[in-house]
Amino acid sequence: VEVASSSVAHKALAHHYVELSSEAKQNTPVIAFTNKAQAEITAEIRDHLKEKGEISLQENHYQTLSASRLSDIEKTKTQCYQLGDSVTLNPFAQTGKNGKSENNEHNEKNGEKHKQQSYLVTGIDRDNQALHLTNRHGETAQLSLKKEDLFHADGSFKVNFEANKSKTMAIAVGETLRATRNLYLDYQADLNDKNSPIDKNDKVETVRIDKNSTFKVQSITENGIHIQHDSKKDKTIFVANEKLQRSF
Repeated sequence: VEVASSSVAHKALAHHYVELSSEAKQNTPVIAFTNKAQAEITAEIRDHLKEKGEISLQENHYQTLSASRLSDIEKTKTQCYQLGDSVTLNPFAQTGKNGKSENNEHNEKNGEKHKQQSYLVTGIDRDNQALHLTNRHGETAQLSLKKEDLFHADGSFKVNFEANKSKTMAIAVGETLRATRNLYLDYQADLNDKNSPIDKNDKVETVRIDKNSTFKVQSITENGIHIQHDSKKDKTIFVANEKLQRSF
């Protein structure tokens, strides 16, 4: 018995999938057991779809975040991080009426004074086992990954945080996307030019796109993409680049 290499298996799976009918594709999930396999299979499928003309050769690339998180062991090691990864400090902290965390006893070491906030990794100090973090307001924090700073004597974490890997996502016309969280997107109620982003003087309505729902990419522009969703089949909805990077 000869075991096929993973690359050969991925190519064969992708070829079989793209030959399915449109209806069969919608009812045939493709399952990968690792992030690496997922990326390889997706790339193979997209290449075949381009050859068949089902998605455009032109595509935009976006830096976004993987839905998978680092494990408790991985997130303590600087070699598991790269610039652009996301770190959320105290993701499950309860917020008070003022929008700040109700727990006022801060352990300022390790950046705990920034409760329930998301940061991007903007620097990695491997010698001192620390991450330099910056949030969307330009505020900075440092997260030490040293054992004495991360753990209590009983082995539990002193600092509750989650980490997500950054990745590059390519989007082409004809692509089907799946939302990784609930989205509230604005669209022009009276749309004259579907290739224009929303103007402040336009009449704007909002549509909700539920987590895990899918939609088709109708066109791509420098500022974002236009999609068609089942809830508004007669409308083209514009999704700006910055929202794309946070949502898929």
